[in-house]
Amino acid sequence: MFGMLDYRAYKLYWLICLPLRIAARLAFFVIIGIAIFIGHRTGYHVLVQMVIAYVAFEAISWVFIQLWALLIVMPIAKAFFWVIDVIPSRGENMEEAKLIVNVGPFVWLDKKFMNDIGNWTIDDTEEYAKCMSWRARLWFNAEERIGKRARIMQEVYRNTGKQLAELGEDEAYKLLKPYQHNWLERFIIHPYGWNSITAGIIIIVGILYLRG
Repeated sequence: MFGMLDYRAYKLYWLICLPLRIAARLAFFVIIGIAIFIGHRTGYHVLVQMVIAYVAFEAISWVFIQLWALLIVMPIAKAFFWVIDVIPSRGENMEEAKLIVNVGPFVWLDKKFMNDIGNWTIDDTEEYAKCMSWRARLWFNAEERIGKRARIMQEVYRNTGKQLAELGEDEAYKLLKPYQHNWLERFIIHPYGWNSITAGIIIIVGILYLRG
């Protein structure tokens, strides 16, 4: 086994899994194509075809994700952690170190935001924003919002000595609500929400095209 610090192991694991992410993305469009074919073949009214195609997309996607995780992702992860002896560095223990390998910088940055806001820096804000999807950064000012939330919590910390993790849920929600994403933005930012929107649009266009 090879010893490697958790944040370096994350970079290696990310590179190893890059072909898998590309393959999964290609499979996403293949599934949409299959769903459009199923909906179109029913011969029902065009709106019904679209609904059937979308339901077929969700059903096929669910099965694919389960099989992909069971047959591809899990074996690769087990092999990686068998070969690489992950050494906690940014993580406090082995469990957190492995989480960092799977998720990346978001783990320690989120923990710092919750528990060590007094030492939060502009660089941390930039890195935290990079952990979010391109939609959050491009459309919803992720970096600016994170910076404003950080400044609010730093002021709270200076005045009360309390970290975000020490505040009650209601109190934290009231403080940060103006700079949080609303439900629609969260849906668009989330991979599942974005995939659903993308699939829905392609299905509509595909069914209309096949109808001539």
